[in-house]
Amino acid sequence: MQVFKAILAYISAQILRAWKDRIGRRVLLASCGVMAILLFLLIYRPTRRLSLTLEAGERLPDPVTLTETVTASYLNEKDADLSVPGVYRLKIKTDEGRYYLRVKVVDTVAPVGVIRPLSWGLGTAFPKPEEFFSSITDASAVTATYVKANRSPSGLGTQTVELLLTDLGGNTARYTAELTLLQDTTPPVVTTNELSGYIGYGIAYSGGVTAVDDCCGEITVTWDASMVDTETVGKYPVYYTVTDASGNSTRAEGVIYIYEEEISPEKLYVLIDAILDEIITVQMNTEARVRAVYDFVYNHIAYTGSSDKSDWVHEAYLALQTGNGDCFSYFALSKAFFERLGLENRDIQRTRGLTPDRHYWNMVNIGTRENPRWYYFDTTHLNTSNTGGEHSGCLLTEKQIMAYNHFRAHFYTFDHNGYPEAATEIITPTPSLEPYY
Repeated sequence: MQVFKAILAYISAQILRAWKDRIGRRVLLASCGVMAILLFLLIYRPTRRLSLTLEAGERLPDPVTLTETVTASYLNEKDADLSVPGVYRLKIKTDEGRYYLRVKVVDTVAPVGVIRPLSWGLGTAFPKPEEFFSSITDASAVTATYVKANRSPSGLGTQTVELLLTDLGGNTARYTAELTLLQDTTPPVVTTNELSGYIGYGIAYSGGVTAVDDCCGEITVTWDASMVDTETVGKYPVYYTVTDASGNSTRAEGVIYIYEEEISPEKLYVLIDAILDEIITVQMNTEARVRAVYDFVYNHIAYTGSSDKSDWVHEAYLALQTGNGDCFSYFALSKAFFERLGLENRDIQRTRGLTPDRHYWNMVNIGTRENPRWYYFDTTHLNTSNTGGEHSGCLLTEKQIMAYNHFRAHFYTFDHNGYPEAATEIITPTPSLEPYY
């Protein structure tokens, strides 16, 4: 103990003497500074810096994998636009401290375009280069240009044009396309769609018409809604004029229904739930429930040949309230029941242009998601013209609806792309259709 006290007294004396000496004081302060720095480095880990290079369109790697830490997350991930070449600096928060990441985005892959031939009206402005592509794929933005200087079309017939795609990385792809110049005298083919409007709300009249033209180029649409009284409930005509790039025009009449208030799904389901309480029992399986829905809709709606086809919710509500409608009303009300019962269902519309009128019906899954059993469902009154009899449209197979086309041409013709495959087991007998299976 005496020796320890002596050593401590000696060190104290030396420090005191060094502090009194100018040079010693500086040495002592420097030593304290070095010790403070060493202590800081022992306590706090210094900031770590990382860097990586990504191809445009790639995703940022998982920060945990990148930093090899237990937990990690990006603090400013949105600061990096990985579709634009450049250098971005990101911050990563980890359980071991903060990391700084330098991300270099490069674009070394040329864009890919799918060429389509164009038919163009002679005497109109030359098409924009991007109009020759049905699709353009690239991780970054792409511009399309003509290889040769833009020019005005001249002479009827087919010619070739050279096109160049260039992305933000400077990568290019060259294409050749065909341009056919025509003397365009054919006006656009116009189809009108029924609209709905509500008192006190604006109306998007442009949604009431679609048009197809035999030549490419801009199509302009104007409308005359002077007959529409947006403050009074009713059905009103809307007149559309559709003009193609060559000046050919088609005039068509559409219709809009003005209602006092918009019908929400919730308001519709209040009525639907009350009916379900009456026609559905706990003991019923899915097929029995669907057949109960069929019986109600089939017997509740009288066919009047008209409906508002712009809003299935509103039309289902009107069908319940009035008991009138057409095939769209049948379809809409059936869909409302399926939605409320939690059944998968699909909307189907006959391919347009095959017949003068339109037709709508449903598909419904009476199985499960894992083991689906899809059937066609149509509450329209279906009659076989050779016997005058009727048959059920409840839960039909593909074979059955195709057989019905022999009685009413194209009645059930539609594009099957995107629809589930219908079940093949016949569970609803249709004797009048059997000769056409």
